[in-house]
Amino acid sequence: MGACPSAIAPNRASVLADKDVRARHGWLAVAERQFKANLPESQFPKIPEWGEIMKKHGNELHVAYARQASVKEALNRSNAAVVALLKERGYKVGTHRGKIPWE
Repeated sequence: MGACPSAIAPNRASVLADKDVRARHGWLAVAERQFKANLPESQFPKIPEWGEIMKKHGNELHVAYARQASVKEALNRSNAAVVALLKERGYKVGTHRGKIPWE
């Protein structure tokens, strides 16, 4: 069967660069442009903790997807974990006084 046998976008840049794959799936050129346009460097904070934050948040989202907790519970736990991490690392946390989406 070979690389990219279906209409699912490949998850490796090397597959996007493969001429044979691109010849069989013309839509890949458009998909590649969209991937590059939609992931600007400024999309994510440039802090060393970003990977940890995404892991904590992702873990809680999976709990909600599995219906082991409500979305509100999972997001609140995620928020609490991220706040604790950032406070531990010396960031100013708790200065925002607006409502968060799930309130």
